[in-house]
Amino acid sequence: MPLLTPIHVFDKKTKHDRRMPSLARRVINVTASAPAIVASGFAKTPDKEIEHRKDVCENKCPLKLWDPTAYNGAGTCLHKKCGCNMKLKNRFEVSRCPENFWETIK
Repeated sequence: MPLLTPIHVFDKKTKHDRRMPSLARRVINVTASAPAIVASGFAKTPDKEIEHRKDVCENKCPLKLWDPTAYNGAGTCLHKKCGCNMKLKNRFEVSRCPENFWETIK
């Protein structure tokens, strides 16, 4: 039996890869968002909005790319343009969902 078995695979229904984006891809993603976070003065997201974002990711995302086990239970979106630690990403007001679901799903 192999030591590492893939727990996430390509999802034929949503046409998305359900594996964590590579470390290099995650570094690129967070680096791209850093200037906006700094420019905002590290503006914090209101608690109500954090709860909305969390609900969208965990329960309402039509792509079903949420992995609650990632980052020691903090959870992550497995979208190739995300892969962020959502507990951290949600803290910053300027953070965005790569598919714009936080804004479009109510």
